[in-house]
Amino acid sequence: MANPFTYLELHSTDANRVNTFYAELFETALVIAVIALFLEVIHYRNAVLEANVDRSRAWKTVVELRKKCESVEPKPDGK
Repeated sequence: MANPFTYLELHSTDANRVNTFYAELFETALVIAVIALFLEVIHYRNAVLEANVDRSRAWKTVVELRKKCESVEPKPDGK
């Protein structure tokens, strides 16, 4: 595919041609920014969900360990 931005478009004195060039340039940049933002949102959402799973798993471990400690009979010497 040929370069769509030729020397004439970049250095043109025709106002209509320059406006068209910059409109296309900024529209392309806007699309790329929206895609990047969407990917960041998905990444953040997955990180939050993963953190919640880890927190839930850690709390279950704490509860299980507490139950194990409570079910053990203390030794007569107090240790």
